[in-house]
Amino acid sequence: RHKGTPTHVEFSPVAPHDFCVASSLQVDIFSSRSNAVYRTLTRFKDTVCCTAYRHDGKMLAASDERGVTQLFDLGSRAVMRTMRGHTNAVRAV
Repeated sequence: RHKGTPTHVEFSPVAPHDFCVASSLQVDIFSSRSNAVYRTLTRFKDTVCCTAYRHDGKMLAASDERGVTQLFDLGSRAVMRTMRGHTNAVRAV
């Protein structure tokens, strides 16, 4: 279940084209085969605005209302980099 209204949906560029849904303070990653959540990213301090998969589908960038963008390794869910250069919400990554 989502904690809030979805703010962004993004599809992986590689098969099987799983997808992520940003809502509130989290990003849920769904299997395109079962439509079930198999991974959740929750390291956000404000509402997640947008997400983007890397071309190989192994990393995900996500930004929030505070202007913070984080880069996640989807295999381990580790934050690879945090970027804080913006003073307002980041609407596209």
